[in-house]
Amino acid sequence: MPFVDVLESSCNISVCNVLHTLLSDTLPGCNMVLIATISTSDSLQQDSLFSDLFSDSERLDLRPPTTSNITSFFTPLLTSEISRSFSVASRHDDTVEELEEAPPVQPKPLSDGEIAAIEKREAATLRELRLFLRDMVNKLMKERKFYCFCKPVNLEEVSDYLEVVKKPMDLEKIREKIDCMEYDTVKEFMCDVELIAENAIEYNPADDHTGRQIRHRAPNLKTSFIPY
Repeated sequence: MPFVDVLESSCNISVCNVLHTLLSDTLPGCNMVLIATISTSDSLQQDSLFSDLFSDSERLDLRPPTTSNITSFFTPLLTSEISRSFSVASRHDDTVEELEEAPPVQPKPLSDGEIAAIEKREAATLRELRLFLRDMVNKLMKERKFYCFCKPVNLEEVSDYLEVVKKPMDLEKIREKIDCMEYDTVKEFMCDVELIAENAIEYNPADDHTGRQIRHRAPNLKTSFIPY
C-alpha cells in the first residue's frame, strides 16, 4: 500500500473504513505480508486510521541517502571492477593467433538408390507443375477477353507483324511447350506470358480503337495468373 497518508486524505472516509475492516479481518488468519509506505515518519502517529495495523516493531524509518552515503557505497564497487578489468586485459597477449584454414568439406557421394529417388521426386514435381500450368492456360483461353492471345497472329492478315515483333508468342504455343516439357520452372513460363503482353503493346497502336483494347487486355493477361 503506497502512501497510506495520501490515500486517507484523498479518498472518502467510508472507502477507507471498508478497506481497514477488510485488512483487519484478513491479516490475522492469512499467510500474507502487508507492506505500506507513508510520506513522513510521523504520519501514522497522527490518528491514522491504519495505525493499529502496524506495531512499533513493525515500523521502519527510511530516509533518502546522502551524497556521502552514495559515494561510500559505490566507490569500492567501481574501484574493484576497474581493477579487475585491467587485470584481465593485462593477461591477454595483443597478438592474434592466426588459425589454419579449414579444409573444404567434400559432399558425401550419393548412392544409385539415392540418385534414383531424387530423380523420381523431381519428375513428380515437374509433372505436377505441368498439370498446374496447363490448367491455368486452359482457364485463360476460355475467357473471351483473352481470345486475341490464344492463337498465332495470322500473317496473311497482318503482313508486317514479324517486322515489328521478332519473337511471337501465344497461349496455344505455351500450351504446346507445356506438353513438350519445355518449362522447368514457373519463371520460364511467366517469361512467355509476359512476352505475349509485350508483343501486343509493341505492335498495336494506342491511337486505334482495336489497338487500345488489345493494349488494355495485355497487362490483365499477366495479372490473371497471380490468383492461381
